[in-house]
Amino acid sequence: MNREALFCDGTGDYVCPAEPEINEKVVLRFRTAHNDVDEVKLHIGEQEYPMWKTRTNGEFDFYEIEYQLGEDILRYCFEIKQGAEICFYSRYGITGKKENYYDFIISPGFKTPEWAKGAVMYQIFVDRFYNGDPTNDVEDNEYIYIGGTEPQGEGLESGTGGNGYP
Repeated sequence: MNREALFCDGTGDYVCPAEPEINEKVVLRFRTAHNDVDEVKLHIGEQEYPMWKTRTNGEFDFYEIEYQLGEDILRYCFEIKQGAEICFYSRYGITGKKENYYDFIISPGFKTPEWAKGAVMYQIFVDRFYNGDPTNDVEDNEYIYIGGTEPQGEGLESGTGGNGYP
């Protein structure tokens, strides 16, 4: 089994529609290498549903299944089988056993705000700025900035360049 070809990421290419409504049907897709696996199943809780190869595109086969959503969050993963070899695919990637914690998730009725689509977001964790090792602190005059040296504890971190200008 070509494990590098196994793929699903929960985006609009593999979940259609990408943001389904409550009680809407959704098509789930999974990718494998061409003619490389015997079977792909969708796992939802303790239930298994066989998926069907619907198309081949170059070196890849795509398996699909249509699933009727309800009001509750849908958690799912895939089982891939080739001969005696069986593996599972989830948000974690490929595993040898089913691990529900990493299931893909669909929240029926959820809509991503327009302003957030395609955005890059950063989270700053202030606890990460604790000085856990004072032995590796910057020494006085260790760095030169705009023609002058920087005293310890000043400079860009404090909002000035060491010369009084922001």
